Amino acid sequence: MKLWDTWYLNHQGEVHAFYMQGLAPHSHRSAQEAGGIGHAVSRNLLDWKELPVALLPGEAGSGEDLNIFTGCATEKDGVLYLYYTQRASEDEGRTQRIALATSRDFLHFEKYAGNPVITPDPSFLCTQEAPARYGIVDCRDLVVVQDPQGSGYVGFYASRRPSEEMPEGAVIVAVRSQDLIHWEHIGPVFTTTRHTIIEVPDVFFLEGRWYMTLLVNNDYGSRDLFQEQELVGGTIYAVSDSLLGPYAEEPDNIILASRRYNGITCRSVAWMDRRYVLYVMTERAGGIDSGGPDLGRLSSPKEYRVVNGKLRAVYADLLEEKLGPEQVTSSLLSQRQDGFRVLYETPGRWTLAQGAVTGQVRTCWSRYQLPLEAATFCFQARIRLTWGAAAGLVFCQRDGYSGSGGILDFKWQKLLFCTMPRMETVDCRAVSLTPGQTYHLRVMCYGIHYEVYLDDILLIQCVSYPFQGGSAGLLADRANATFEGISFRSLEVEEAERTD
Repeated sequence: MKLWDTWYLNHQGEVHAFYMQGLAPHSHRSAQEAGGIGHAVSRNLLDWKELPVALLPGEAGSGEDLNIFTGCATEKDGVLYLYYTQRASEDEGRTQRIALATSRDFLHFEKYAGNPVITPDPSFLCTQEAPARYGIVDCRDLVVVQDPQGSGYVGFYASRRPSEEMPEGAVIVAVRSQDLIHWEHIGPVFTTTRHTIIEVPDVFFLEGRWYMTLLVNNDYGSRDLFQEQELVGGTIYAVSDSLLGPYAEEPDNIILASRRYNGITCRSVAWMDRRYVLYVMTERAGGIDSGGPDLGRLSSPKEYRVVNGKLRAVYADLLEEKLGPEQVTSSLLSQRQDGFRVLYETPGRWTLAQGAVTGQVRTCWSRYQLPLEAATFCFQARIRLTWGAAAGLVFCQRDGYSGSGGILDFKWQKLLFCTMPRMETVDCRAVSLTPGQTYHLRVMCYGIHYEVYLDDILLIQCVSYPFQGGSAGLLADRANATFEGISFRSLEVEEAERTD
């Protein structure tokens, strides 16, 4: 199976993940399972055991006979409350409702006989009787938070109010409950005039403020949704001093974003006194970079932190237990640099002193090649550019020159993920880079999936198929650049264990 939207529950030392799923190529699993909600557990957010499917769609004509959409999970008095979004074939899934299933053993689930438990309030939202354009009734993606100021619970879901243009109608609505079954509407807590759709909300308290993260993209008729022009979809955040809002966007509020359809569905979980966010690493149909969007697999955890007043997904130390021994040695760094494979490539002037490598080239780019290779890995260095255009890390160079690179471009003020040797941009993010300052660049490779961190903040996550396996190296482009703390370690990545 491949994954889609995913959400979590921390229960007695285990994190339960529930997720939309779809059939992987050549899968032996059933189409009915593909329309249901998958279930897995982990004790470290890294190793997962797949459990039997939690929920399946209903029988034909049941009001929930299409594939189940996103929900959430919470616990009360030893009972797991699993919410999900109903859709029916009778109206081609245009009407959504939020339904409930419960479990006492956290394994087997029973759908609530009184479903649905949440439908839009007709006093201010579009309903089945008075839908939005095209007959749409948005009511999905519930997330539930225990109210710290009272005994009840507050839920947030994606809905739509009457409007002339679609972006003016997209809202996140708050509801309240004492028993997790009966819900009363409070009202909109996040509104927009820019996003045609806002979905998969997550709400949590961190360092004195309430945060709401939201998935947005260009697909439904909006564009120019981010401060960075190249980005077409991702997760943003809004903030409030109160759980009940209102929540408002602030500048530079990107959690995860990309030039293409990449990471989706940032939901988080409190774990070991910290809050971690995971997302789905999407893939491409046909296993080629130009393929259309496809479902994928769960990412590694990132820690949510407030960095310089901004919410950020930061490299999680949990991953250290999955990293192998250091492969960079002083003798490896001092090897001869010859055998360049790109005709006309300038060798550059590279020197080694006290474990730091410095490269200088005036008019072109040059690489310092290292015989370091792994199918999955963590490659990092502290980079200081004294003058020039760019510097970075190259990797997965199968034939000695073609591969991929994570590049700090000081001229363009961008962090690039590109393919070598043509340096075609796969993805990029705007950054502020100053010559003479040292930056920590880290690249995580999970086979076809990559993550690029700058000073431990996740900025790029993408999928790229052409170059898997191959040597690593350092790159200077019309620059004088020094690389310190060079590290290359293999990364253990395993398939989830399955329990039928």
